[in-house]
Amino acid sequence: GLYLVASGATWEAIDTLSSIGYSACAKTVMDYQKKIQLNHITKIEDHFLEKGDCLHIYNIDDYHDIHEKRRPDTVTTSTAKHFSTCVAKPVMECFAVPIVFNGVSVHNPNNVEAPRICWYLLNKYTGNFDITYTERQIYWISQGYQNANTFDRIELLTIHCYDDAIAERKDERSMKDLQLIGFKEQHLHSMQDYLNALQMILTISRKTEYLDNYVAPIVADWPGQLFIRKALTHLHALGLQSAIPKEIESFIPMLGPLHLSLNSREHVMIIHHSFFEQMFHFVFGKNKKLAKKPKPWRINLLLELARSGWVKIKNEVMQKFGSTCKDVEYRTVIDLLDNLIPATLDVYAVLFRSGSFEEYVETVFRIWTFALRWKRKNYNKAPLIFLSDLFYWQDNHHPFADAIKNYLPCFNDYYVENTHSRIRANTSSNATAETIIKQAYVIGIINIIILIFHYILFVTYS
Repeated sequence: GLYLVASGATWEAIDTLSSIGYSACAKTVMDYQKKIQLNHITKIEDHFLEKGDCLHIYNIDDYHDIHEKRRPDTVTTSTAKHFSTCVAKPVMECFAVPIVFNGVSVHNPNNVEAPRICWYLLNKYTGNFDITYTERQIYWISQGYQNANTFDRIELLTIHCYDDAIAERKDERSMKDLQLIGFKEQHLHSMQDYLNALQMILTISRKTEYLDNYVAPIVADWPGQLFIRKALTHLHALGLQSAIPKEIESFIPMLGPLHLSLNSREHVMIIHHSFFEQMFHFVFGKNKKLAKKPKPWRINLLLELARSGWVKIKNEVMQKFGSTCKDVEYRTVIDLLDNLIPATLDVYAVLFRSGSFEEYVETVFRIWTFALRWKRKNYNKAPLIFLSDLFYWQDNHHPFADAIKNYLPCFNDYYVENTHSRIRANTSSNATAETIIKQAYVIGIINIIILIFHYILFVTYS
């Protein structure tokens, strides 16, 4: 019955199949869905009572029903339904991190510190951005800081595909032990929206007390970082006079590496579209059309083709023009092929996922220079906020800095994207908001049922 619901079968169809003995009746399926939804809170509370002493990484993101019509009518501009999703991934090897350690709060009292960032830029990273990313990568490999063959190149092309079959291939993308904290119908467009979404976590924390005086990092996209940080700033500025609950002090909004990678790759494609369009026509034919904003898989493919081609001809080109050539077009192409493309390809797919902490931080800094150059809205700020926080934790020896360094691949925003992919795969175009919410809570059971169903079909007809 659950499998039929996930496939989009109507209640009448399920009752028909029930009458001939192939399924439970619609009412039984509906009651079972409600039971799972009602028992979900108890299940989550039990999880935190058992494993509340370990660090949990949270994702909060918006989900919209892509099956619905987007065409406006005289009443509404869209019939798509919007939800907020909150998931938590436990880091079993890492203990929960206190908010205050040796008198130092995890929250920087100065919020974002430009002087601290400048100090690191001048004293630690000086000269690093004067050379291309590829040159830095060669240095890292020569020093043994990075393994050039950590990941298969073909696999890297699917880095922005969130399908389960791909997801379970790597430990850092494993959905094992992931907890769906909550899934409810609401927008995520304002600070109040995010405060409402955070209540999904706080409601459980009030019962289990697992967050009392401990940090809850939230890896999110730009709106999530902005509005949660804004709420924290208001709380710290107004203190007891603020209407914002003091409990949100546990939350630390953090840069989502997946979104950083996706947005930086996309912007490289947009800025240098004419170059990629010519390459696209050369490879796939002049009759093919490259969209102004291609899909992520196509962007990945074109960037990887450009990088692989450049590796083959780089030495001949550099020998021909020399290292001192100042021609603007030549320097622009070198910057694109030797700096922009490899940095945006590697920052998440290689450096983050392999846990290369120092190299990842430096490349985030480098990508910020790209965003600054392009005047890229939001991402000319988000990396700086992350760097400011990180440098503050390191300088003050807060244990959260060690948690990030030692368990970097866990601070991922992939988990919520995979959850959304599962929900989309298990809902149909005629699903109501209530049905989608119920399905979200039975996703794990649905996946098991599908595997059993496929196995039965295989045994029956093989």
